[in-house]
Amino acid sequence: VFTFSLELTSVVADTGKQEMSAMAHSAEGANDITKLPDGELCAVDAMDIEVQVKEVPKAQWLWRGNCTAWTVLGLALTVTMFSPTNKAMQNSRARQPFGPCMVLHLVGSATISVACLGNVLVTPSTGPRARLFHRWMGRFGLLASAIGLVSGLATAWYERFKPELIGLFAGLTAVALLQATSSVLGYVSIRRAKADPENFDIHLKRHKWWMFVLWASCLGPAFFRVPQYLGASSKSPLMFLGLIPAFAWAPLALRAYEKRSLL
Repeated sequence: VFTFSLELTSVVADTGKQEMSAMAHSAEGANDITKLPDGELCAVDAMDIEVQVKEVPKAQWLWRGNCTAWTVLGLALTVTMFSPTNKAMQNSRARQPFGPCMVLHLVGSATISVACLGNVLVTPSTGPRARLFHRWMGRFGLLASAIGLVSGLATAWYERFKPELIGLFAGLTAVALLQATSSVLGYVSIRRAKADPENFDIHLKRHKWWMFVLWASCLGPAFFRVPQYLGASSKSPLMFLGLIPAFAWAPLALRAYEKRSLL
């Protein structure tokens, strides 16, 4: 009996040591972060033996902060610019019917404008489906941006070129070059964010900035024609005043987006 008691005591002691070792091992990994299938970050609490969702700042759907007054303004300008009832577009078509370059330019420009709006409202951190949508919308949008840009330059300097409108075409070309620059730098920034996890936030911030500049470039022609909507001639130098609100819009829109505020 005495021998059996010693053996039982030894087994219990060994079991206790194993349990304490397992708890210590679990405690060391208590701060480990695990990613669940839905994309949420979780922390495993070994002491309470339960999984708790770790709260992290993330972008939300449009009804939780992605939709701002500047986003609504961008939508309104996009609809106005590409509407068939657009006065400036009607006058342009009346002066000269639209050729293939002009049509391709309008389709490409409208597509990238819609892609910018969609990707501001639907951000990757909202969830796996939103991330997939955002990624492919961005790729499709950049392709449309390149098509709209090249066909726009062909329209301005070949298909619809007029010496008396050279000022307008020069201004639109400057906006097109900014559009090309922001497209490339925005894409490079997000690729660097994936390749350099330690500086992910820095690259992501740059990506957001360049994408808002891209959207401002797409909206530039709409701002460009505001004086014309108000009655100024299409040859008037007042059109260049439209560039002031166009590029003031980008930092204001990004600031409201980051703060999750209306303005």
